[in-house]
Amino acid sequence: MFSVYFVGGAVGLAILAIPADAVSARVTIYVLAQAVITGSFVLADEIAAEVVSTDVRSMSFVIVDGVSKVGGE
Repeated sequence: MFSVYFVGGAVGLAILAIPADAVSARVTIYVLAQAVITGSFVLADEIAAEVVSTDVRSMSFVIVDGVSKVGGE
């Protein structure tokens, strides 16, 4: 489950490796990162509710929210 969060963070950080003049590539990576992070929230909300306790779910949302802030401009 945490691998999804790290993939989202890695995609978010990938935007830093793209030159500023490659606007379409930066927008594509940004939208992809948003999609992965949104999927992480859905994963933590829907699946984890049946498997783990409220404390773990709460921490999952904190981790996903923190990772979603990485790589933003």
